[in-house]
Amino acid sequence: MIRILIIDDSIERSQELTNILSKNQIDCYCDYCITKEEALKKLHLNQYDLVLLDIMLPDTMSKKGISDLAGLDILKAISNDRTLIKPLCVMGITSSEETYQKVINEFEKHLIPLSVWNNDENWESQFLSKIKYLNKLSNTYRPINPNKVDIALIATVDEEYLALKNLPINWIEKIIENDIGTYSIGTISCYGVEKRILISQLPEMGIAAASFMTTNIINTFDPCSIAMVGICGGKEGEVNLGDVIVADKTWDYGAGKVKINSKGEIQLLAQPNQLNINTKLKAEIIRNKSLIDNIYIKWNATNNDNKISSVKCGVLPSGSAVIASKEFIDEIVAPQYRKFLGIDMETYGVYFACENSKNDIKYVAIKSVSDLANQDKDDSYHSYCSYVSANFAYELIKKGIL
Repeated sequence: MIRILIIDDSIERSQELTNILSKNQIDCYCDYCITKEEALKKLHLNQYDLVLLDIMLPDTMSKKGISDLAGLDILKAISNDRTLIKPLCVMGITSSEETYQKVINEFEKHLIPLSVWNNDENWESQFLSKIKYLNKLSNTYRPINPNKVDIALIATVDEEYLALKNLPINWIEKIIENDIGTYSIGTISCYGVEKRILISQLPEMGIAAASFMTTNIINTFDPCSIAMVGICGGKEGEVNLGDVIVADKTWDYGAGKVKINSKGEIQLLAQPNQLNINTKLKAEIIRNKSLIDNIYIKWNATNNDNKISSVKCGVLPSGSAVIASKEFIDEIVAPQYRKFLGIDMETYGVYFACENSKNDIKYVAIKSVSDLANQDKDDSYHSYCSYVSANFAYELIKKGIL
């Protein structure tokens, strides 16, 4: 099946083109838009085999409302804008002989055909020949994943996702049919190379939701790197509020066997399956820990605050419950690994999905300590920790580390 984008403000012509495809039993998917802005948005997000491009289109940025050359602007964007997903083929159409004469040289310069629409058999024959060629081509080349991104950033709660949305990136919401996920995509320049960044929010907290959504992201968006960001609980005495934990190791601290011991007490016989991040990635992050300094300095200047953070690389096991008990930490988690830095509810799910994917993916969790997992647990550090976690990940992307 080929994908066609029809950019045309004439409903009658769009319908006639659709009728031609239907009449000739062409196996295709058609997308439609009528303005330049709609067209550019779709071309940023989707891969098309063929774009049918009208020249005169509504232009919301134009005082006239209709631009004689809006289609030409789209053509230039397709040729020059590296953030657009390039279609395999473009065909220009116009009903105006005068418009045709204005733009034909520009189309020829790009080796793109332009014709005057008159709905005769000759035009229909040319159109069908192009469609049939693209159909044959689609059977011989490896399809490009139109949703492909370079890096995926995953958050859980609203404050964490808002911190990602507030990064200095122009986000465009991405809706995937029959997918419950919340997604937005943007681009940044990394040493002159455009990187497509995906941000996503889990439908709920926990290891299962994290593993499910990470697998979904891998299968749909094929990222090269995945980072989990947000907040976590820290171990008292090992970290301070606001510190950033880079999880070099994680496991499900609730995995194992529960039994009654000889004293009649419930006992967990832990069976941790430890997963580790790539050692080279870990070393690169450690070398760039000082990136955090400007992040908390900027927060303090903007919010009239005096918070401080340091980056610590260490162990962050996961469990499926919110913990506000030092006794639980001491009795259940600490015996499994003496020098762990904190706990969360999702990291193990993300790592498990990445580790068991057929793709070769760099993955890491970057969590900021918003509480010490004890009875004093509250939400006062949530906004700050969400901010520093998201921005530290962003700085690592800009440095080409993620």
